[in-house]
Amino acid sequence: MEGMWSYYMYSLVRATAFACVAFVVVSHLNSQEFPSSPEELKVLLEKSASLRKEEIDLPISEQRESLSSKYMAALENAFSEVSQAGDLDAALEIKDEIGRIEEGEVLTKEYSSPKLKSLVSIYIDQSSKVDRKEFELRQSFGKKLSDALVGLQSDLTRNARVEDAVLVKEFREGDGFLDAVSGGQSANRKVRDALAIAFGSEAGAGFDTSGHFDGGAGGEATRVVFVPLKEGSTAPSTFSNVQTADMTDIVGVGRTLFPNLGMFRRDGSLVYWKEGQEHPDVVPGSVIYCDQSYDSPLAGLNSDGTVSFTDDGSPEFTDALSSATDVVHLRATSGVISLIKKDGSIQVIGTRKAVPTPAFMAGMSDVKEVEFAGAAFASVLKSDGSVISISNGSASEAAGKGEVEKLHANGIGENRSGKLFSWGAISADLLDEAGRRPKSVFSVSRRFAALRSDGSFFLSVADDQGKWEEQSEFAHALEGALSFTWLIGPNEDWIMAVVPAKSVSRSGVWSINELSRERSRR
Repeated sequence: MEGMWSYYMYSLVRATAFACVAFVVVSHLNSQEFPSSPEELKVLLEKSASLRKEEIDLPISEQRESLSSKYMAALENAFSEVSQAGDLDAALEIKDEIGRIEEGEVLTKEYSSPKLKSLVSIYIDQSSKVDRKEFELRQSFGKKLSDALVGLQSDLTRNARVEDAVLVKEFREGDGFLDAVSGGQSANRKVRDALAIAFGSEAGAGFDTSGHFDGGAGGEATRVVFVPLKEGSTAPSTFSNVQTADMTDIVGVGRTLFPNLGMFRRDGSLVYWKEGQEHPDVVPGSVIYCDQSYDSPLAGLNSDGTVSFTDDGSPEFTDALSSATDVVHLRATSGVISLIKKDGSIQVIGTRKAVPTPAFMAGMSDVKEVEFAGAAFASVLKSDGSVISISNGSASEAAGKGEVEKLHANGIGENRSGKLFSWGAISADLLDEAGRRPKSVFSVSRRFAALRSDGSFFLSVADDQGKWEEQSEFAHALEGALSFTWLIGPNEDWIMAVVPAKSVSRSGVWSINELSRERSRR
């Protein structure tokens, strides 16, 4: 696929090569939404649609058809078994399920037959795996298409075809792009919704869902582990409570005030373990990211643009969060929560929203992402790919237009090629260790950690002289993590990570050596 994309881009920069192309409109997104679009855009969309059909649409469709056929055959066999056994209730329930599947209805019923429950569980599990595979393929495809569109937009601009470049930009930032990636309005709704979140209201905007795509009711079981950076660190009671509960449906964790813990489940609910409480607070929602800082509640961004939150924050937070809509990005820092809306506006709420940096941010527009380092320092990614660095209310440009696709931390960005770079003190060599398009990155006081795109984990720590050293034992112990965060205690730091349940025997506290041995045994 990489080679074909390179070929398309090679062709696109030579506009005259398309002068005699016999173009056939392949979907409404070309002919109806952009009737006057430049020929280069039409050709790119035609070629990309053909590639998508060959590489994604047809293979995924075949997998779904095969799964449905196997499920129907299993239902028919089960119907025969329970009928021969004289179990009328089970036979009627399975017959009803066969009818529902033939009518194309979704799996929403509650079942009483153990036989049917087992078959449904297997079907959902396998279907969720196909969903996840489809999402990953389409997300990768979308990133390549977005890069190609950005390249075309730049080429047209350089050739003084500004109006054509604007049309390309409007397509890239509109629903047509999502149609081109997902396959149109008839696409798998769950996958399409996840892609909408992944790419946000604009191509490449929003946030990465790769670490917390909803695998459905039958998704892979998980466990939450806590690993100290220093041997002998004392774990707070909240860590032990997580071990006792041993939840196996956690898909993401967020930053919180130590020793409180914030996470979200596969069903989208927000889970908050608070110091002194044996059981967590659970807030319904469709959470895909959560964050907490000083004086704020634990806030979770829902996939529909609303916010779920716990009830322990001050009114300055809760009143604003309860009415928030159209939110595509959320971050918390000391006494402040920033909410970026679909239209690029930013709402700053909290007890410290009037201090210089948050107050300056509140007047900004065309904002895509924000990362804080306390309430005094922030990096603001604009929709044009530039970054504004703010220090105590004073702003300066840290990166120019088109340079940044995503922020990972204050002072760390990701460019169009997926490579990290910094306008702060982090060295390029260290950033390169994160690889291209890492799932998440943390840089905290002489500590740098990254969950790479392939699921491998990297941690490096600097000594008092500033010499960095990789902590290879963490790489082995946290291999394949789905999500992680940094917990900063008064005297020690911890890493909290979500890992596949098959890789560890329990949730809870592990020393790095114990966890490494556990992973080796499995």
